Amino acid sequence: MLLLIAIPGGGEWIILLRLLEFIVFIFYINTLHKTFNAMSIENRKMNPAAVWWLLVPLFQYIWHFIVVNNMRESIKEEAQSNNILVNQQLSTYALGLATCVLSCISIIFGIFAEVPALICGIIYWSKIASYKNQILRHHVDSTSVSSESMSY
Repeated sequence: MLLLIAIPGGGEWIILLRLLEFIVFIFYINTLHKTFNAMSIENRKMNPAAVWWLLVPLFQYIWHFIVVNNMRESIKEEAQSNNILVNQQLSTYALGLATCVLSCISIIFGIFAEVPALICGIIYWSKIASYKNQILRHHVDSTSVSSESMSY
């Protein structure tokens, strides 16, 4: 019987892991894009489409610092202008910076910095998604309140 799927060997595992890493990175960037999109235009410190520059090899290491900083400033502005209580914003920024630094270090030290960068990145991603949901929830709540007041 002929097997249609071969079990990958040593080098093939690395390719599969890098492909998986790339797919996950696309989802991460999409979350950043949606988070910037959820904010009011006047509170955004960056065009939402600009996060896709993170896909450019090597440039991504510099651009990621800029995205993390602009995300922090945008969330802060959005929270202040809409009276949204945002918890642990400083620790989220620190996680974003740690992800950026560890990603840069991983160029030299490889897996020893990639694993911590991945862990920090996943936690950062989760917190940014949470902020996005908070912002969207606030916009939905304020829209429903204004439509209720207009109906009377």
